[in-house]
Amino acid sequence: VCGVTGREYTFAEIRLLSKRFASALLKSGYGRGDKLAIILPNTPEYPIIFLGAIEAGLIVCPINPIYSKDEMHKLLKLSGAKCIITVAANYTTVLQAISMLESLEKPFIIVTQGTEVATTIPEGAVNFQELIAKDVDTSLLSTVQPASPNDVVALPFSSGTTGLPKGVQLTHRNLVANILQTTLRPHLNYQEPTTRTSQDAFLCILPMFHIYGLSFIMLTRLFHGVKLVTLPKFEATTFLSSIKRHKVPTLFVVPPIILFLGSSAMVKSHHLDSVRYLGNAAAPIGAMDIEKLHRKSPHIHVFQG
Repeated sequence: VCGVTGREYTFAEIRLLSKRFASALLKSGYGRGDKLAIILPNTPEYPIIFLGAIEAGLIVCPINPIYSKDEMHKLLKLSGAKCIITVAANYTTVLQAISMLESLEKPFIIVTQGTEVATTIPEGAVNFQELIAKDVDTSLLSTVQPASPNDVVALPFSSGTTGLPKGVQLTHRNLVANILQTTLRPHLNYQEPTTRTSQDAFLCILPMFHIYGLSFIMLTRLFHGVKLVTLPKFEATTFLSSIKRHKVPTLFVVPPIILFLGSSAMVKSHHLDSVRYLGNAAAPIGAMDIEKLHRKSPHIHVFQG
């Protein structure tokens, strides 16, 4: 569910729509080993696009949507992406990045909905909604050969903190192993089992183009049947209201968000009533900052990755 617009999909709908998207990619001539660049903020369509692309045999390249045209150009060139999916707000930047590519064959651009109520599809782009429409024939999927566990499935890029971003080749085995590492260790499972009457919600505030948000949040929580609440960026009011509205029991965050929760006058104890666990990663958080948080919400168990 989108934490901004309320747009939502059930698990059954995600499965069906990802199959349609996979079929549409195959019909468009894409196949095993071709690369799809996802240049999106966190949206509820992200799992549909990711899972659909890999079902068609493509390799997914998540790219930071706030990159400049020069930064995008470098990663598109490195990845060799033949297809790009983005939002209308990023279309001009993506076009500028593509225009800098030396290859005569320019990537195909698909535009999906962001946080706007209605999306105007720019001239020259393809509407994502057409690729998941009811009339999409999914019979083409029967022609796709099963993937090997050692096939590359994703090519995320490192953050570039010690140099330029580098593509990291991840296989199906890598991603499945990462999911099972948490699934098989009870002390790393921070959600209650999903039943007919109960379903935990997880807030997707960490970017899905980063492996923390992509694997540990999106893929692992979908595996557990958890509801994902996507936020395209950190905006304090929406962040706090989403926690309260969806009764989020566990937050996976980074240090600046913990500093905000502990120090901001906007954050009241009632905002965090549902939160039992708070996980921090990417960088350590100091004991004094945890103490500030505990003054507001002493019941929260804080752990560090």
